[in-house]
Amino acid sequence: MSANAPHTEPSASHWIEVLDGPTHGAAWPIPVGRLIVGRSPDCGAQIDHPHVSRHHCVFLRDEFAVRVRDLGSRNGTTINRQRTQGESVILPGDIVAIGQVLLRYVTEEPSAASRFRIQNSSGPAAAWSEGETVFNAQPDLQNRSVQLLT
Repeated sequence: MSANAPHTEPSASHWIEVLDGPTHGAAWPIPVGRLIVGRSPDCGAQIDHPHVSRHHCVFLRDEFAVRVRDLGSRNGTTINRQRTQGESVILPGDIVAIGQVLLRYVTEEPSAASRFRIQNSSGPAAAWSEGETVFNAQPDLQNRSVQLLT
């Protein structure tokens, strides 16, 4: 099996799976480092579709996050229907559209948010605890971040 051939049952802890299109059901592991997606045979995840550029986008993974960056494709890359600009962090379950092909980011690891227990969520701010430490936070859904409150 070549490096760019899709896997049907990924053994990696992070991967992308195709939800539609010519390679529906295929999945590729996202290694630490990068995974280039496009039509070209030299891409780590090759998707032969007329709306996918030769080198469409790249998934970048490090010990902190998985990010997506469009590589100047003609039809663009979106995350949950929002066009990407620069590098964008993705979360498990996010839908990445390259051209008209939909990919879902999947991981076997629990998200950081799932390690915290909500103590009180009255109003927009909430308190989480992990062990004995309590965090007060204000979610920023537009920027997909959480601001810690003092």
